[in-house]
Amino acid sequence: MAENEIPFSLDRSDGRSLARQLVDGLRGAIVDGHYRPGDVLPSYRELAPALGVSEIVTKAAFKQLGEEGFVVARPRIGTIVRNRTARQWRGHVVLVRPEGDDNYLQTIVAGSVRDAMIDAGYLFSQVCVKTAERGGEDFAHLDAVLSRSASSRSRPAARWNRPTSAADAAA
Repeated sequence: MAENEIPFSLDRSDGRSLARQLVDGLRGAIVDGHYRPGDVLPSYRELAPALGVSEIVTKAAFKQLGEEGFVVARPRIGTIVRNRTARQWRGHVVLVRPEGDDNYLQTIVAGSVRDAMIDAGYLFSQVCVKTAERGGEDFAHLDAVLSRSASSRSRPAARWNRPTSAADAAA
């Protein structure tokens, strides 16, 4: 196939929106192997005129594919097809609770929230905020967790000891 060949077309008589057709076409091309992990997709500026749609439609399609985990946007490089076997972490959720305020219901709810967030692809941390000696709260532990989270963006995912399933998270 030619390098710039688009392996699908859009049909304006189709009942689906052009954006939906574009998402489905790109997803299909990725799944079928036309675009392989590590390949850079044609830019939204290249796709728009080639398919006769606006750049808004192509940007929306790339955003949807990113949310589905098929691609990742890299500034100054382009939109890259992701390896589908790699785990993608969507963000970091921090549950902040006051220290010493543990009861059975809060523990159950916190565990359920943790499991749901991990299953949805989020890194989850639970932080207890201590009462400071002079009154108020001591946020040192929270600051440490947040700074570690912010600095991890430049490190490989393997640095974090993350559970891979709800069963592992409960252990």
